Amino acid sequence: MGSEIQFGEIEKSRPERQTPPDKNRRFAVVECQEPQSGELRIYVDLDVMKDMESHSESDTTVELGGVLLGRQLEDEQGQPFVVVSDSLRAQHYEATKGSFKFTHETWQQISRQREDFPPDLQMVGWYHTHPDWGVFLSGMDLFICENFFNNALDLALVIDPCRGDRGWFQWVEDRDQPKRTGGFYLTSSRHREDALRQYAQSLNGAYSMGHDPRPAVVAGQIQPAPMYMPPAPPRSPWLEFGVFGLVGVQCLMLCFLAWQSFMFASQANDGRVEPASDLAQQQPGDRQRLYEAEALVAVQRQVLQDMVAAVGGDVDLAAKLEQLEYENRRNRSSLQAQAFMNQELLDENQRLKVSEQRLELALAEQKSLLDASVKNLASVQRQIKESAETASEARLESQVLRTWYQGGFYWFVLFGVGGVGLLAGAAAMAYLRRDESQSFPEAREMGASVHGEEDVVYSAEDSDESSPSN
Repeated sequence: MGSEIQFGEIEKSRPERQTPPDKNRRFAVVECQEPQSGELRIYVDLDVMKDMESHSESDTTVELGGVLLGRQLEDEQGQPFVVVSDSLRAQHYEATKGSFKFTHETWQQISRQREDFPPDLQMVGWYHTHPDWGVFLSGMDLFICENFFNNALDLALVIDPCRGDRGWFQWVEDRDQPKRTGGFYLTSSRHREDALRQYAQSLNGAYSMGHDPRPAVVAGQIQPAPMYMPPAPPRSPWLEFGVFGLVGVQCLMLCFLAWQSFMFASQANDGRVEPASDLAQQQPGDRQRLYEAEALVAVQRQVLQDMVAAVGGDVDLAAKLEQLEYENRRNRSSLQAQAFMNQELLDENQRLKVSEQRLELALAEQKSLLDASVKNLASVQRQIKESAETASEARLESQVLRTWYQGGFYWFVLFGVGGVGLLAGAAAMAYLRRDESQSFPEAREMGASVHGEEDVVYSAEDSDESSPSN
């Protein structure tokens, strides 16, 4: 990089032993997020965290960043911890919406600024932003960690100002890249414990405090008193009741239309005419066997006629015998058909008994529900009416095609209610804006009357210190 860029021996030496801030009565310490046991303890000064959060919110179109200053220490038990007590913003850098890169000019600027700090203040890590990208380390971020901040106790902080999320990353054993920690600790003087807890709650998401653009209070400096703004006048209750009433009417209308759609679908399903199946199924016959039987009968008849003619008997006897045999076969067929029909009747009777039992159970259930619900009574009446109308298929189709949405009345009511709701919402917004426009001039006049004559005096020394150096 250059001869003026120094990564001194302090960063690579063994950590010095010191009491952690949470064991020192001079400091107040509050947990942020959820620090886990076994992780590196990270103690961040309150003002340093505010400055990095303010830097991240200053421009969300590109990624911003800087370096962390502090000390890498260990406690009496030999457990390491890091204290972040200051930060330096990177000025000469290469950044886009999705990347951040330190340049040679960046390290030169950081090296010059470090000369104004005590020598025991180490560079313990770096931070940068991911505007609306989430908290993670990209490929370029891992390159910076591996080549510039690769000591065991070096840190990396990623802040997403758009999503209000932030995360610390540390090096761990058996891993080739930093791992995100569960949380960290905010520290400050014990005299600022209330402000510390309030800011920690905002970072933890307990409530949204937002970024405070006012500078921190400096001892010996006179701060201007905040301008008094009287509360806005109370709103009329009838306006809220009217808006809620219109919304309720719209909800009821939508429920009514949904109910009508459901009823139409159920009527269409109940009234669908299924093609009747042919219950009389003819059993297939064996044609080959029938042809063979007829040929055998013809041969037997011819043989019988020849025998009767040979003995001088009555030739018609064979025909009579054949007629009797035919009648016998027909009678047997009739008996078989009768037996088959009897079996069918028995089966049908059994099915009817089962259906009768089911109908009796259904009837008992309907009778028990009849006294408890008017809706079931309407359902039974609808079934009786539908059973009487099933005789005419054309009439059923005309009834099914008579859909509820073909009438213009429903669409007229729907669009009418929607238009009334939009007009009421626009009237409510106009009324609220008129109240605010009427109350704001009164508040500004009152604030001007309270602070119109008040002079804010700053000492020359403080103004010189607060002015930015070129």
